[in-house]
Amino acid sequence: MTEWNAATYKEYMQKNHLVESRAVKSFVLEAAKQMRWVKIYSDYMNDDPNPVTLNFMEKADKDRQEAIKMALWTAMEEKKQGWQFLENGQEYVNTLMLKYQGDLTKCTDEERLTEQFIDELDQQSRRQSKQVSKQISRKKEKIA
Repeated sequence: MTEWNAATYKEYMQKNHLVESRAVKSFVLEAAKQMRWVKIYSDYMNDDPNPVTLNFMEKADKDRQEAIKMALWTAMEEKKQGWQFLENGQEYVNTLMLKYQGDLTKCTDEERLTEQFIDELDQQSRRQSKQVSKQISRKKEKIA
């Protein structure tokens, strides 16, 4: 199994001609967040080694690896389909609405799962945008 990090991720993206869409970036941001937690827990482990902190560090690293895998999977799926989940997701949902005359309960399982995935990605992206906005506000307050 590949140990995913920023370098192997970028190499894989380039080698497979994958695009870093908003959905992919969302997973990359999650991986970066988990990496920050791994570093924080690692610092704690240096000061006070204990099994609880080690468990948290291992979980954060596992979550980081999973986020990178999801970023790559998303990029591959977008390339295969020829459209991007967040950038073109509303068009996809609108097409379903027209196809089923507004009754999305008639969607196939695949269509329903794709629509749910788009919705979850959108929510994740919005949460991340909110967090970034809060961080920028805090930095402005410190500067002022």
